[in-house]
Amino acid sequence: RQDPREYHRDGSLRVKTESIFLDDIVAPAVKAVRKQSDKFEISLHELSPKAQLDRLRDDQLDLALLGNLSDEDRTRYEMKCIMRSPMAAVLPDDHKLAKRKQIILSELQDEPFVSLSDAIFPGRRQFLRNVCQSQGFDPNIAEEADSLSLLLGSVSAGDGVAILPAHSQKLPHAGSVFVHLKTPVIYAEVLAVYKPNQPTGAFRKLLGELEKSAAAI
Repeated sequence: RQDPREYHRDGSLRVKTESIFLDDIVAPAVKAVRKQSDKFEISLHELSPKAQLDRLRDDQLDLALLGNLSDEDRTRYEMKCIMRSPMAAVLPDDHKLAKRKQIILSELQDEPFVSLSDAIFPGRRQFLRNVCQSQGFDPNIAEEADSLSLLLGSVSAGDGVAILPAHSQKLPHAGSVFVHLKTPVIYAEVLAVYKPNQPTGAFRKLLGELEKSAAAI
């Protein structure tokens, strides 16, 4: 692939995403846009949320697809929510609540939590705090993980519990289980993030197709 810094030409788009969104949201959308016109050039790259934001800030990409965004970045960029995914508790498979179909999040208030690292997933720690505080407790964040796979591994190893979008259940997670959370249902957003005044015709077409592929999940 070309260096993304050299790729930006009329009609081209530079899109970066996390791997969890690539197969069932981004790839179908890109395929649909390419079918509409062969003049659209779309360059796909897989990067962590922090790396996506760094490149967006430096004009090295046109669109980032993120699961969390800090308050500061929400004022800096334009965004469009393309999916709202219900959150689920992630528990070791031998946890006392692992066989339940649903739990109330406050049932985990005395448990250590594993969070995604703020250094790689900006805003994630505060998101976890906000969710738990809305249910009446402050989480004990005992460990942070630099990737979804490492988070799931930490839960499976018994280092703590976690909450993740139910969409993440498609990832390998031997040794851990996803348990639905009872009402009120808590949602995580999947956000298309871009600089103000960015959208071109190709950009708008891609945003529309991203919404369609997300709605199909």
